[in-house]
Amino acid sequence: MGTVSLRRILRWEIPVDDQWHELELGPDGIAHVAARSADAVEVWAVHDPRLVKVRRRFTVVGTGHPVPDLTRHVGTALAPHGLVWHLLEDIR
Repeated sequence: MGTVSLRRILRWEIPVDDQWHELELGPDGIAHVAARSADAVEVWAVHDPRLVKVRRRFTVVGTGHPVPDLTRHVGTALAPHGLVWHLLEDIR
């Protein structure tokens, strides 16, 4: 048998609240975006405690809402009841 990997896939929630939220992520960044509720977006990313983490800022906007300047689209999540959220990362 091989060695046990320290890498894990972890999950975070980012509230839908028009605020910026910081996550400390490794070099792989976010792997998946989804929503099981109307008030938060969930993100999954590979976490390796041996690697340097980078603080990154994210916000969530709804379809048709203004997109802040200097952001990049990370993913879209279809929430219950027909809401659609878009995860944006601050690229400043």
